[in-house]
Amino acid sequence: MSKSRRAIQNFLELRKKGLEILTAKLDTINPKAVLKRGYSIALKKGKIIKNASDVKIDDMIEIMFQKGEIKSQVKEVKNDK
Repeated sequence: MSKSRRAIQNFLELRKKGLEILTAKLDTINPKAVLKRGYSIALKKGKIIKNASDVKIDDMIEIMFQKGEIKSQVKEVKNDK
């Protein structure tokens, strides 16, 4: 194998490993991966609810799980101060 061919193979191998690392990092923040770890995602009108103050009593919300989702009506809101 020629020196230039080895250099190209090494370059491609390093790029491949770098891509694998980036893919693994992306998988850790992928919403579907978060659900697989047992978390849920709460939504109001398709937007993620980040704080209790994002909802009001009687709002309809959706909660997504790894398998399925539920629709709920807010009965109480407790905001941290």
